[in-house]
Amino acid sequence: MSTRLFAAFLSKCGLKAIQYDSWDIGFVSTDDFTNGDICEETYPLVKERLSAAIGEEHHIPVVTGFLARVRSNEE
Repeated sequence: MSTRLFAAFLSKCGLKAIQYDSWDIGFVSTDDFTNGDICEETYPLVKERLSAAIGEEHHIPVVTGFLARVRSNEE
């Protein structure tokens, strides 16, 4: 909720901001509860999904933290 509020505040101040949930833009982690690591596939996914917002649309991305999709053991 705080990222949504902060993005709305930035927009109200005249800045182009957009809120993202981290799992929607590609954050993937291991399933080690309380000690998970970000997986390597995260970096190109996040770069791809945020490049339009930052580069073309000039939005400030406001992204949630501590949330990611968990990579299953089969992958």
